[in-house]
Amino acid sequence: MRKHNFGRWYMDMMIKYEMKQAEDLAALIMSMRKPPSTVFDAGCGPGMYAARFRDLGCEVLGVDISEDAGELLKHGEFYTLDLTKPNPLMPHGFDLTICLEVGQLIRFEDHKQFVENIAQSSDTILFSSAAPQQGGMDHVAEADKHYWRAQFMLHGFDYHPNNDWLYSRLNQNPNYLPWLQNNAMLLKKTLAK
Repeated sequence: MRKHNFGRWYMDMMIKYEMKQAEDLAALIMSMRKPPSTVFDAGCGPGMYAARFRDLGCEVLGVDISEDAGELLKHGEFYTLDLTKPNPLMPHGFDLTICLEVGQLIRFEDHKQFVENIAQSSDTILFSSAAPQQGGMDHVAEADKHYWRAQFMLHGFDYHPNNDWLYSRLNQNPNYLPWLQNNAMLLKKTLAK
């Protein structure tokens, strides 16, 4: 994964435009019948999603390639990590992994390792990545949900039983940005790899 130009200004922009969405999304996930108690945020940016889960009682960890990331997380809740490289210290065993709008920043040839890293972190994943023609800064690999679902299926994942419920709730709330409404998938490990 190449280093991106996501400095402090970009992290501040994410906080400005996504904070309400982070609050609502964490509350929505926590309203599920079996809410998570541990959450891993892969590509966390400033950490607003992980921070909201923490505020709702979860143990959280966020990672990002940018050294400017993680400002909303406490000591021990963030470290820098390249999700496109094999890493024996890759976090695992979380109740939920969230990875929102990161995949499009990673070259197609690095997707295999990227997905493998995320897949080993949890048996339940909330994933979103920019669709073709969505546009955005440094998008090098926009792909549709079918592509990403197929990548995760190689690791034994498929749609979570609550995927349709989540999709419906996301599309009923104007606080969710269109990219999340269109691209989000809730996945569950259904088969051993």
